[in-house]
Amino acid sequence: MYSRKWPELFGTDALDVMADAVTAVAGNSFFAVVEPCDAQRFADLSSIARSWWLVSVQFTESAETGVVLCTLTDELATMLFDAFTGRDPDGPPDSASLVDLLGEFGNMICGAWLTRLANHQTFSLSRPAVVLAQDVLPSDEAGARKHLAVNDLPLAVEVRVAPSVYRSVVATEA
Repeated sequence: MYSRKWPELFGTDALDVMADAVTAVAGNSFFAVVEPCDAQRFADLSSIARSWWLVSVQFTESAETGVVLCTLTDELATMLFDAFTGRDPDGPPDSASLVDLLGEFGNMICGAWLTRLANHQTFSLSRPAVVLAQDVLPSDEAGARKHLAVNDLPLAVEVRVAPSVYRSVVATEA
């Protein structure tokens, strides 16, 4: 019997790989441009946001478990929906369809990240959980966060361990 070495999830390399995964997913499937974003620019871009979508995807490999959490503004969510579906932006998208698409966005990012970070291992992914939070950007105190700008709108992507605590407090299955 042997134990596989799990990749370092909180290191600089893993977060850079996360940015690469987001760039690939956003560019290839959502026709969006992704740029790195320092804390000040992220704060500036975030200052006008009133609603934030929280998309979490839990991943498991053997006894190890973690979660990838994407936090994005309602404006970015709608922009991604319109780009992916080709919808004419003449009003807000159908709520159920938007939640479904955001779950898929999170799933694609988590899968792309894990494939790039540890392609020799097999991970199980949970069904994405999607939650709308008003007037608050969740803190990154429990994980490693990467700030990005997608079409000049803020997106935070983070990795956490011990997700059962997070999921039981914040997320509900979509």
